[in-house]
Amino acid sequence: MADVNKSGYTLIFATISCVICSVLLSGASVSLKEIQDKNKKVDKQRNVLMAAKLATAETKAEDIENWFKKDEKGNADIKTILINTDTGLIDETISIEAYSKKPKNYPKNSIIYECLKTGNESVILPITGVGLWGKLYGFLALKPDGDSVLGISFYSHIETPGLGAEITEQWFTSQFAGKKLLKTPGDFESFCGVTVKKGIKVIDLPESEQAYSVDGISGATITSNGVTGITTKYIKEKFLPYFKNKNK
Repeated sequence: MADVNKSGYTLIFATISCVICSVLLSGASVSLKEIQDKNKKVDKQRNVLMAAKLATAETKAEDIENWFKKDEKGNADIKTILINTDTGLIDETISIEAYSKKPKNYPKNSIIYECLKTGNESVILPITGVGLWGKLYGFLALKPDGDSVLGISFYSHIETPGLGAEITEQWFTSQFAGKKLLKTPGDFESFCGVTVKKGIKVIDLPESEQAYSVDGISGATITSNGVTGITTKYIKEKFLPYFKNKNK
C-alpha cells in the first residue's frame, strides 16, 4: 500500500486531480458552447429590438428570434445587411458571416438592420464610442428617412455605477426618442445629430435647440461627451452615406 504521507504521493494525487478537473472543465465548456453562442446571439438581437422599441428586457427569446427568422421566400421582419460605409451601398462581396467573425478585418464595412414590418419601419445602427473607462457599445434606431431618432440602447460598457452607467437607464435613453438629426428634413448636409447637454437643462435651451439635445448625466461629463460623439460625429462619418443613398 502506498504511503500517503510521502510528498511523492501528494504530488501524484494533486497532478491526477488537476488533470481530471481540466478534462471536466474542457468538456463542460465544449458542451455548453452552442448554448452560450445562442444566448449571445439572442441578447444582441434583443438590444437591436429594444433600440427600436420593439422589445423589452422581459420579451421571450422565441419572440425575439421570430423578428429575425426568414420565411419561405427568405424574407424577415428584421433584415440584416452589410454596407460599405464609404459609399453607403450594400456590399455583397463580403458575407455577413465572414464580417461577423472578424469585423476588424473590414474597417470600411458595417452591419445595419432594417425593420421592414409595416408600422414599425426603422433602421437600427450598431454604435460605439469612448466613455470614461472604456468603450461604449449599443444600437441607435432611426426612422427610415434618417431624420429623427426612434430609440437608443447600450448593452456593454464599464462606466461607473450611479454615474456613467446611467446611460443604460430609461430616464436617459427615453430622452432620445423623437429627437431630430437634420436641421432641414431631407437635407443630409444639414446633419447636426443629438448633443448631450451638461450644465443646462434642455428645457432651458432656446426652442430651436431643444429638438437636438438631451439632458446629460450629473457627474459623468466624459461619458456624456462620449455619447455625444456617437450621436453626432460617429453617425455622420459612418452612416450618412447610407441614408443619402437610401433617400435619393
